Amino acid sequence: MIKKILFILILAGFGNLFAQSIYFSNSHTETGEPIDAKNIWGIKPWGSLIYILFDNEGKEIETSLNYIFVDRYVDGNYKPFDSKAVNVKPGATWFAYNYKFTEPGKFRVYIINQNQKELASETVTIQVEKQLHKQPARYKLALLRRS
Repeated sequence: MIKKILFILILAGFGNLFAQSIYFSNSHTETGEPIDAKNIWGIKPWGSLIYILFDNEGKEIETSLNYIFVDRYVDGNYKPFDSKAVNVKPGATWFAYNYKFTEPGKFRVYIINQNQKELASETVTIQVEKQLHKQPARYKLALLRRS
C-alpha cells in the first residue's frame, strides 16, 4: 500500500515538471521560446507591449479558441481587469499575444480554453519607468566684435 502511495506521489511530481507555462517576454523565437522573459517589468508612462507567451510543453493545444484573462491585485484580492480572445492554428503547441500594459500593479494572467479549462496561470508585476527629465540647454551669449 505504501509503495502505491509513493508511486502516485512520484508520478504527480513528474507531472508538474511538464505542466504548461506562461512567460512574459520582449520577444520569442519562431519555435515559441521566450526571449528576455521575466516577471517584473518596467513600462513607459503611456504603456508598453509585453508578449504573453503560452507554452503547452510540446503538446497540441486542444481548442482553437483560447482566452487570456488578466486580473489586477486590488485590496488583497485579484479582480477582473481585462481579457483577450486568441485564435490558435490547428496543431499549435504554443501561442503569443502582444499585450499592452498601461497601468502599474501586480497582475495574475491565466489561460482558459473554450471548454472553460484553465491551462496555466502566472503573475507579473508592472512598474512605470521613471522618466529622466532633460535639463534645459543653457546657452552662453556670444558677443560679436567688429574690428
